Amino acid sequence: MTVLFSSLDELELPWNWSLEAWGVAGGLIAAIGTVGALLASLFLIRSERDARRQEERRLAAQEEREHARQARLIQAWFTKRWLFEDVVADDLVISNHSGLAIFDVSAAVEDTETQAMETTIEATWNTIDAGEEVSAGLDFKPEETHGPVIFFTDAAGRRWTHSLSLGLHEFTGDL
Repeated sequence: MTVLFSSLDELELPWNWSLEAWGVAGGLIAAIGTVGALLASLFLIRSERDARRQEERRLAAQEEREHARQARLIQAWFTKRWLFEDVVADDLVISNHSGLAIFDVSAAVEDTETQAMETTIEATWNTIDAGEEVSAGLDFKPEETHGPVIFFTDAAGRRWTHSLSLGLHEFTGDL
């Protein structure tokens, strides 16, 4: 058997480094690698957190769209109804085009002069079933208003208000 080196002192190292220098260099490389691994881990943790927050926002927006989906399918308008040959009555119509019932339905009108909702509720219904259309006679001329304002509770228990001028909003106040 051939012995290449009789002792470590005879070992020729590149750049004329001593064994202690190589040990220090190894420790330095290990420290740099550790810091690099730590930074990479922190980057991955932050990226994962950001991705999770973005997914949570996406799910919240999707849930909000789903919440409003039924409410968007509730419509209200004014119509005329012929009573006799020359006599016409004005009606308020509410139509539930959604697949679920709505509850605690009430309708008011928006005044054209003040652009504010009148305080008197013109009509109320306990329930309007899916696909059902209801109407109520009016004590005023629809031309004197901006249109109907309806308040209702959807099948999930959320309270909504819907009007031509204000649009659809989840309602948190009291009538």
